[in-house]
Amino acid sequence: MAEFTPINTQEEFDALISDRIQRAQNTVREEYADYDSVKSELSTAKTDLEKAAQQNTDLSNQIKELQKKLSKSETDSAKTRIALEMGLPLEMCSRLQGKTEDEIREDAKGLASLFTRQNVPPLFNPEAQAEDAKQKALKGLLGQIMPQG
Repeated sequence: MAEFTPINTQEEFDALISDRIQRAQNTVREEYADYDSVKSELSTAKTDLEKAAQQNTDLSNQIKELQKKLSKSETDSAKTRIALEMGLPLEMCSRLQGKTEDEIREDAKGLASLFTRQNVPPLFNPEAQAEDAKQKALKGLLGQIMPQG
């Protein structure tokens, strides 16, 4: 074996371990050689993720808006169909209340009863009685003028 020689200066120590330090540095450099490319990929991925999140938010808002429109369209369609079934004028469709078809149908029944009452002839016709009284008076007068006989 080689004989031990003591290290007396920093320069001697650096010279002895420089190869070891160089190998350790090379190992670390090789391990992190792709650091810049990974860093740029991460930056790109973050940007893409932010864009996707914004797009997701926009699409979610668009879906909610379309669902509201669809719900309103379905409700309007149900109101129109029920109004026609109940014999209501189409102008009354917008007046119907309710969120479900059953609620709309109940409201339409109430409105239909108002409209059917208007279409029922009155039980008492004052003009007809006035005409009958007039007719009776004329017949009586005619009977006095022209005796039957």
